[in-house]
Amino acid sequence: MSVKGLAHVAIQARDYQATIAFYTEVLGFKRGHHWSLPSFRIQEASMLISPDQRTCLEIFDNDAVIPRRKGKGCIRAGHCSWGFITPRILRRQCG
Repeated sequence: MSVKGLAHVAIQARDYQATIAFYTEVLGFKRGHHWSLPSFRIQEASMLISPDQRTCLEIFDNDAVIPRRKGKGCIRAGHCSWGFITPRILRRQCG
């Protein structure tokens, strides 16, 4: 099995609205979907899709915190997600 691509990159934005504006207005990304998840202290998050539909960026607000799966404490929301993906899976994941 080999890696087929990068599923998405998550960015914890210091200024959420300015970050969304930059990627959509300057770089031409489209918003796939937008959500909040209070249990993870995520007030605002969006999945952005690049103009060629090959790259997804998950943008979180600055206060988002994700509990660790093992042990105690929390981690910040930024991460990378490698995947064994096909274009169909990428489209489904990005919205």
